[in-house]
Amino acid sequence: MKKALVYLTLLLNFLFLSCSDDDHDKCESVNCSVPLRFLTFDLIDTSTQKNVFADNIYDPNLLEVFNTDNNKIEFQFVDTENYIVAIYLITPNPDVKDYTFKISDKIVFKLKVETKNNNDKCCPFIVYSEVKISDAEFHLNTENGNYEISVE
Repeated sequence: MKKALVYLTLLLNFLFLSCSDDDHDKCESVNCSVPLRFLTFDLIDTSTQKNVFADNIYDPNLLEVFNTDNNKIEFQFVDTENYIVAIYLITPNPDVKDYTFKISDKIVFKLKVETKNNNDKCCPFIVYSEVKISDAEFHLNTENGNYEISVE
């Protein structure tokens, strides 16, 4: 009987000690640095097919971006030669964000961005689930990732 108890104890110890948090073990070696999430826009004049700021059609200082509450949102030109506009979307939780892009108080386009969790066990972070652009014609340039917005 003692032998059976010893074997049972050893078996149970082996089972419990060999069980580990597989996800935790797998995640220890994963680098979870997530790049800053941003969207980029190239505002293209419909008649010249050139960037409206680079071609001096509009002054880049007149561009403004607003959120739903009509508060100005920071943006930057990530390519100052070609005036590619970038907005950074930092949100800790899944959300829907609405933005309005204006030049000289004229609406150029509206943007709606929906985010969701990526459901990664090791490196959870927010990803874009949907990007909608309205009030302008546009297409996504798959070579550089810029949304090319037609501006009249």
